[in-house]
Amino acid sequence: MKPYIPLVAISIIASLWGCIKIEITSAGKKPEDVKPLTTMKDDAAEGIPRYFTFSTDRPYRLECRILQSDFEAAEALLKEIDREGLQNREGHAFGLDRGDGNFLFSYWKCIYHAMQKTSRPVISRLADVFRRLKSENGLNDLQTAYAVVRFVQFMQYYIPPGIGIYSPGRVLLERGKGGPGEPPPGSASGWHGAGDCDTKSLLLVLLLQELGYDAVVFDSYRYHHAMAGVNVPGAEGAAIEHRGKSYYVIESTYPNWNIGQMPPQYTDLSFFLPINPGERIPPVDGTLSKISVELPGARDGEGPGEREPNNDRENADRTMLLTLDGFLSDTDTEDWFRLGGQEGYFSAFTIVHNDDCNFDFQVFSGPSVAATAQGTGQADTVSGNIPGQCHVRVFRVSGAGPYSVIISPGGAIEKEPNDDEGDATGVSEFTIFGQIDRNGDVDYYSLAGQEGYNATYTIYHGPGCDFDIEVINDGSSVGAATGSAPVDSLTAEHGGRVLVKVTGKRGTGWYLVRIGRNR
Repeated sequence: MKPYIPLVAISIIASLWGCIKIEITSAGKKPEDVKPLTTMKDDAAEGIPRYFTFSTDRPYRLECRILQSDFEAAEALLKEIDREGLQNREGHAFGLDRGDGNFLFSYWKCIYHAMQKTSRPVISRLADVFRRLKSENGLNDLQTAYAVVRFVQFMQYYIPPGIGIYSPGRVLLERGKGGPGEPPPGSASGWHGAGDCDTKSLLLVLLLQELGYDAVVFDSYRYHHAMAGVNVPGAEGAAIEHRGKSYYVIESTYPNWNIGQMPPQYTDLSFFLPINPGERIPPVDGTLSKISVELPGARDGEGPGEREPNNDRENADRTMLLTLDGFLSDTDTEDWFRLGGQEGYFSAFTIVHNDDCNFDFQVFSGPSVAATAQGTGQADTVSGNIPGQCHVRVFRVSGAGPYSVIISPGGAIEKEPNDDEGDATGVSEFTIFGQIDRNGDVDYYSLAGQEGYNATYTIYHGPGCDFDIEVINDGSSVGAATGSAPVDSLTAEHGGRVLVKVTGKRGTGWYLVRIGRNR
């Protein structure tokens, strides 16, 4: 994945700092093992014809037509997101601000999610082709996933100009290695289509998700690269654990990398961060509902990507996530979420929002209120037993802006004992929730690369407590926040392995550490 670079610089930098070129060759097959060419077509009657040739269990030729509407609105939206990303002021339509320490991660999440919303028609047509391909050729789930992987991998590697990313429709429209017409008989695989690592990985993940697979995009700022990941039975090899599941890596840039096969130059998987394009981003969803982009309606069982309205218990968003992100304003004063058991029997719930807002929340067990948070600070936490169906209601008292509710099954994300560096709790999220049990209690956390080279660390805790935070890089302290206020922060520069140390100076109770990547 490329770092975020303004439009005027991207054309110069792209050739120097794009995705690393990687390629391997597949094992040869005996002529008698090769099955005849299978041709599949989409059902579009109009549009620009494109032909995609690839091989997996047999050679395939996939024919489809790309409509202007498959890429024009999405490309215009990419430009709007990029234009907002270049600015640095409040009131942004998509919630982006270059002054935000977590800007880069938010920027790419915004792009991926917007492309998921605007690319549904063309992705849906392609998914229908692969469903027929699976049925007519007797493929199982893993074989079908490989067909989708090879379809994307065989497209030409090409760094898009401008902001450095194409919409899925534009990837399909590119001529790639081929000419304007059909491929000649016996032509090499990879006739049409082109993109680079993040562009092709996004297309691959959106198509896999549309087919019902559990897939994510893996971005690495350390390696300037992106891959796809899929949780599918039967896969083997390198995988990244995310929310209790194993996502097997997929190198999308060049042909014949197998699911679970890791390029050797990316030596540390912990530096790849998962992004699910289907997860809701309230500022983006709110903006998309207002602009003139025609979006398809929600489908049954679509998942967390389509979740509005959720303004009452009956229409609560159903989610299996441990972080609930939302946005409240004077016209959208409450959000409801229905959990799927991820909270466990006992859990802690922490809300974080802007300091000029006052948002409260309630946790329900069945019809009864199990806990209510009514604090006025930037963060507030409650915990309790939840034997029944859990709902979370977030409601506005004053102000407007985004919020996050972090769910910590068992009362904390930290795993005791973590009182010294050797027992540090490993975390790959941007939020850490823990508990100080006594004066002098110390908790250590080992980060997984999500912090980047420079990050801001903010600690929140209850009133009457004094908790300090220190950042350690390769054994040396690079910064500490020792104030006694309920909110304290520090910014640190670090190029190696990062540990976060939290020390209880006075009082006991919960704390929340938020990590904001600066670069």
